[in-house]
Amino acid sequence: MKKVILMLFMLSLFSCSTDTQTKKTGLDLGLTFIKAKEGSVWRYTGELLGEKKNIELSISEKDATSYTDSKGQKYIVDSYGIRGENLYYIKYPLQKGVTWVNRTTQGVEIATIEDVDISFKFGPDTIENCVKVSYQSQPDGENTTILTRTFCPDLWMVEFETFVENEKEIAIPQSKFSLESFVY
Repeated sequence: MKKVILMLFMLSLFSCSTDTQTKKTGLDLGLTFIKAKEGSVWRYTGELLGEKKNIELSISEKDATSYTDSKGQKYIVDSYGIRGENLYYIKYPLQKGVTWVNRTTQGVEIATIEDVDISFKFGPDTIENCVKVSYQSQPDGENTTILTRTFCPDLWMVEFETFVENEKEIAIPQSKFSLESFVY
């Protein structure tokens, strides 16, 4: 009997350690979304206030858990998510409805994961398991600004758009950009 109990105990230890090793941490998940190196380039096309625009971002610096882009924005991967200097872009767990508060230079911003199973068409490929996050703020104290960003594994941010919602809760489009190309 003692041998059976000892064997069951040993099996439970073994199965627990295997589960722990296969579970991804927040840091692992973050590094899944940002796969980049110094010199990686994202090119976006879209519109800003009705005018066609192109945006190009590249990684100018990288270390083990952070990236700095060509505009000086820093992206830091930590156990809670992926953040900038003052705000989180994505926060874990990656579940629809997860909400957090960012404190920005323009005030308080409420971020919410809107969806966690989006597909994004990128060239001939369809990227699965993308995450859409919305960020709402009232920088002028009256109108609500809504920014949505879609993040895909390996590609980081693939789409972003901005709306201003007036007092009648009518969303007026301000900008929309989609990833056109990515050079690793």
